[in-house]
Amino acid sequence: MSIIGNAVTVGSGGGEPELLWTNPKPTLAQANFSVTLPTGYSAYLVEFRNYTYADAGTGILYVPFGTSGWASGFIWYTYNDTGYARKITSVTDGEIVFGYSQNGSSGTGSQRGIPTRIWGVKWTI
Repeated sequence: MSIIGNAVTVGSGGGEPELLWTNPKPTLAQANFSVTLPTGYSAYLVEFRNYTYADAGTGILYVPFGTSGWASGFIWYTYNDTGYARKITSVTDGEIVFGYSQNGSSGTGSQRGIPTRIWGVKWTI
């Protein structure tokens, strides 16, 4: 099995990831928004771009249901010694709710950690 071209060992289930959503406006800055998805999956893979104006540093995060908090370990971006991350408010079968992006240690914004594509998977890690 592979995750978008990379071999992986999974805990249960099987099958390839299915692309469920592509951001129609990946350069649009949004603070709090939800993405409605088809149901029947075990978890999602979310691809992020670091910044509304740059594709550099794009990465993919495995997001199981029930997840909430900062996706900082994966989409962390540093510019001029300031770190940025995107908050994931909730993940359920059929919806992911994204919060604001964190600018440094206290500011909030919407231009960092832009989700670009979401895949559904029928397995867990």
